[in-house]
Amino acid sequence: MICLICGQNKVNLENLNVPNSISENLLYHILTCLESQTPQIYTTDQQLDLIKHTNFWRMIFNKTFQSVVITESNISTVRKECDAYEERLRHLKAFYSTFCPPNKVVDSDLYTRDLETKLKILSNVSLKETSSPHYWERHEDVIQKAADIYEFANSKTFINIYETHLSQITDEVNVNYVIIKTFKNYKEKKWMQLKYSEAFPLWKGVTDIKTELELISKVTYLSKSNKDLENSLKHLTAIPKWEERLQKLSAVVAEFVRYVNDHNPIDNENYWSLIKELASASDLLDFLQTIAEHDIKNLINGVDDFSDERWIQEDTVSSLIQVKQLVVQLMNKANKIDEFLRVIQKISQENPSLPNKITVCAGFNMALQNIYVISFNTHITLSYNIII
Repeated sequence: MICLICGQNKVNLENLNVPNSISENLLYHILTCLESQTPQIYTTDQQLDLIKHTNFWRMIFNKTFQSVVITESNISTVRKECDAYEERLRHLKAFYSTFCPPNKVVDSDLYTRDLETKLKILSNVSLKETSSPHYWERHEDVIQKAADIYEFANSKTFINIYETHLSQITDEVNVNYVIIKTFKNYKEKKWMQLKYSEAFPLWKGVTDIKTELELISKVTYLSKSNKDLENSLKHLTAIPKWEERLQKLSAVVAEFVRYVNDHNPIDNENYWSLIKELASASDLLDFLQTIAEHDIKNLINGVDDFSDERWIQEDTVSSLIQVKQLVVQLMNKANKIDEFLRVIQKISQENPSLPNKITVCAGFNMALQNIYVISFNTHITLSYNIII
């Protein structure tokens, strides 16, 4: 048993070689147990028993040990081997998960399951085991390809090209062939000259444009001053978000129209025109709200006195006076949606030209504000004219 613990198949009474600390600890445990079982009173029989087992004790006392000196170089080597092993696992995991979809690549599950098993026993496997040729046997043909393509596994543009090629294959997929074809397309693509129809699916789902451009520049030429390209791509990649927002807005508008038709049926064509113009004239409405308490009827009398604003016609100022009167009425009386709809319908029926007048006033909004300021704040006339 002692020889087996020390890894010796044959009993060597003259030289027992203890190869490691585990064997040493086991021998220590055996001797400790023997010591505890030995009676304290020494008899002739005990002495005879010791003589009987002379060969055993001679083997124990003649044992030798192996010593290993651990140096910083040894530790550094082990760390590098551990890092290389973990890196290989990362490469393979990225490769299988990104480029080997089960619905396209035959037997991909066999590879991924084997890899998952290796990941689970990561803390228990020895470096010696990972160095065995049989350990990586299933992944032997993939290891180098996975390392070469690892940084592209996070490139959305590269994956988009790859998936396009993959979708065109109906038979059994040769992943190596598809990747080589993707690399060729990726490298030779004229990134600065893409049309929208080609660029949109290529950049679909991209969130980090700068990183994508840096990766592209590693395999093909890109102008160093590609700020215009980067800005264009920002607008391009934002299109799906705007489409989503537009769909939500369309749904809100449709619901609003349904609500209006259910609660306040519209029977005149100026109704929606008025709502549209009010929605487009936010700056004008802000101005009207600030002067809601002021009487501006006399404003028209001084149009000719404002030399800087002579191109403003009297009918424009007259339109402003009417728009203010009706819009302020709408602001003050329409506190609830039903009331707002009734008031706006009444106003649109009684003033069919109001949408056009709002359009005119919105176009001359700043000029009309200048006239108002000059007319009612004569003490700041000089400073305001300088600003203009």
